[in-house]
Amino acid sequence: MGFSDHTFSLSTEADVEHAATIVRTWLAEYLPRMKTWLGDTDTMLATAEADRERALRAGAEQLASGRYQPGAWPDGHWSADLIRAYRDAERGDVDAVMDFVDSDPDGVDPDSVDADIVALAKRRAAERKG
Repeated sequence: MGFSDHTFSLSTEADVEHAATIVRTWLAEYLPRMKTWLGDTDTMLATAEADRERALRAGAEQLASGRYQPGAWPDGHWSADLIRAYRDAERGDVDAVMDFVDSDPDGVDPDSVDADIVALAKRRAAERKG
């Protein structure tokens, strides 16, 4: 089952139900595979690299043929940098996380992913110090 990118209008109850159906269908299709590597950053990064290579091949094939080829593209979009940042945070490597965040830890938006990564790194570093 392949899914294209979806942008949802959620102005009516029917719109919300339609969006929820698509999300539930996607989860039913892909969550079992994701559970096999979720939390294993090495496997996640290898999968991201394989998907990057698959996307390059699909793009080259599409350019050569002039036609979109369903099923040739990866199922999602990866952020290898984000995976690496969470890996470093789990290890308590605050310096590596700050390289990703690229700002003063006190200047990070408290509701951002960056703030979550910094907080996790600091928590893990403190746990390791005892």
